[in-house]
Amino acid sequence: MARAPSRKPAANTSETSQDDAAPSARPQKKKAGASRPRKRRARLRMPSAVGWLVLAALLALGYIGYWAFVGMTFRQAIAATIAAQSAQGLTITHGPAKLEGFPLRIKAILSEVSAVADPARGGWTWRTDQVVLSVSPMQPRVTRIELDSAPHRITLPGGPVSRTLFARADEAAIDVAVRGSGVVQELTADVSNLRVESASAGGVSTLERLAFDYAHSPLWDPGPRDVTEEVSLTLRNLSLAPDAGVPLGSVIEEVRVEAVALGPIPHDRSLDQALAAWRKQDGRVRLDQLSVVWPPLRLQAAGWLGLDVALQPEGALNARIEGFTAAIDSLHDQRVLRGRDATMAKVLLGGMARPGPDGIPRLEVPLVVRAQALWAGPVKVMALPRMPWGPPPGSLGAEGVRPGFEIDREGKIRTEQ
Repeated sequence: MARAPSRKPAANTSETSQDDAAPSARPQKKKAGASRPRKRRARLRMPSAVGWLVLAALLALGYIGYWAFVGMTFRQAIAATIAAQSAQGLTITHGPAKLEGFPLRIKAILSEVSAVADPARGGWTWRTDQVVLSVSPMQPRVTRIELDSAPHRITLPGGPVSRTLFARADEAAIDVAVRGSGVVQELTADVSNLRVESASAGGVSTLERLAFDYAHSPLWDPGPRDVTEEVSLTLRNLSLAPDAGVPLGSVIEEVRVEAVALGPIPHDRSLDQALAAWRKQDGRVRLDQLSVVWPPLRLQAAGWLGLDVALQPEGALNARIEGFTAAIDSLHDQRVLRGRDATMAKVLLGGMARPGPDGIPRLEVPLVVRAQALWAGPVKVMALPRMPWGPPPGSLGAEGVRPGFEIDREGKIRTEQ
């Protein structure tokens, strides 16, 4: 008989199938290089931290070098500006400039600063112990001038004896932004709690706040009616010294001015040449707002101003005036108006006035600036000071004589422009 094939025990069969079906369950020997990637990652952590430290150190060194470069450029720009002003008749001197402010600012501290203007620019002098000029390394074209760190001595010529003033403020700063060509693009000035004392008479004038803003519009080819400059001025609570000789009260409560210049003003010429070129192209100032609260006078006006042949202001404004009767009396008391002129002014202007909503007489009349005088309708209010530019008085002969205005049959003012 044939012998039946022998069978292996079931247990062995099951073990064999399990071994064949799951070979991954068997313990395998670790290869020699299996753990090397983990060791490499562990080794890279320390060089990565050192790399960041090296990068930070390089950036710090680069910023220090950049700060020093901007500081050197800033010092050169100050010297160039002083040289340019000297060429235009304003001599500025100062002691050594000390740089401070690292790392956020670059401050140039100037000591023993003085400025002397030529007679053509007014002949005034200014001295102070210290002026701080600073820029941000991130905005090197915006310069801040701090003037509140020391008192200022100002000498103004006038008659046989000059007048000396001492001024100091809690805050006095000017921010100037220039373009690459050196033209001022924006300028802002803030002054608070200013005190000005006269050395001779001992009178003290105070100012609570002064804010001034200027902006230049960089147009490619501006025409005579394009806005090229913008100016804004706010003044609050100016208390004048008793010897100031002002025609009205000693306190000016508020002054607001909003104006724009129409037509191109050359910035690469002297002041006289720039104004003459601007006038030749029919340049004007559009006065959008003029608000003055000078008790007893309240005035609101808007209009235009230009320059005459002597480069002195001329123009016409539409004005609304309250308190003009008391203002005329004050002008008479200060001997600005003669008695008969004051009486004539009150009669004429009083006849033109109308009561406002509050019952107070309100005068709506054109104000004319012509031939260094201010006219309210047909009444000459006061003489105006001559601006420190333009040809000397009388040098133009008959060319410099201009008619003021004409009055038509209806009593309205007609100017030449």
